[in-house]
Parts: sequence; structure tokens; C-alpha cells
Amino acid sequence: MFTARTVARPAGHALVTAANRGTTACRLPREVPIVTFWEYGQDADVIGPETGPGPVLAPGGRAYAGLVLTTPGEGDATGHVVSGISIGFDVPSVRTPLVGGSVTVRSARTTVWSATEWGALTYQGPRRQALRLGPDGTGDRPRRTAAGAW
Repeated sequence: MFTARTVARPAGHALVTAANRGTTACRLPREVPIVTFWEYGQDADVIGPETGPGPVLAPGGRAYAGLVLTTPGEGDATGHVVSGISIGFDVPSVRTPLVGGSVTVRSARTTVWSATEWGALTYQGPRRQALRLGPDGTGDRPRRTAAGAW
């Protein structure tokens, strides 16, 4: 099941949630959802890797993808008012309304699936995660794993 809702913070964002309502684990078909806006008819660009399998969701598990609807500095640029999205993979699209009301889309981008809402909403790409701030404005720098990865 997929849902989408607008969020107050960060401004100009929405959140897509994938929930496994079944009794067995399932894998999302792609690492990044393909998001199309109903009234706009355009796909959101992608932030992050575009290939590879998606995460595995345990029964009751969730994954989150962020939608950046506007980019800072766009000001009063003309946009498209949309009330819902279609989420696709390699299968037919699933339509869902945007909970929280219509939004104006100017330059939409979507993130890879994340285990947390805030992680999805603040994802900037694989090389731009130098400092991750939490909702309260605090954060810490990523640390290397035992294998040397960040």
C-alpha cells in the first residue's frame, strides 16, 4: 500500500510511504519509486541511484521516499497545481491522493527509499551526506563502518 502526504518541514516537500500490509516479507521492485503527478503528467527527477532492487519490507514494515516539490530560489516561478501522484515501478502505477491538499510543483525530484521519514525528506544523494540534521536542527557527521564505507 502506498500513501503520499505533504509535510510542513522541510518546506516544499511531500512524503511517500510504502507499507507492507501482508503476512510475508516483500521487496519493493526498485530502489527509487517512479512518481508521476496527476494533473502535470510528468515524472519527478531522481536523487540518488536509479538502478537496483528496492528494500525488503517485513510484515508491517514501512519505507519512505521524499518528494522535493520546489527548489529554493524558485520564488514565484510558474508551477503546476497537483492533488495526487501515481507511483510506478515495472508494474502498473498505483494512484494515491496527496493527503494535506494540493501543492504547486515546479521542479520535482524523488529520493531513494529510506528507513525513516526524516532520512527520506533530507536525502541529497550518495555523495552529499556530509552532515545530516534531524528535525530539531541537531545532527552528527557520518562515521566510517568497519569496511571503510561511510
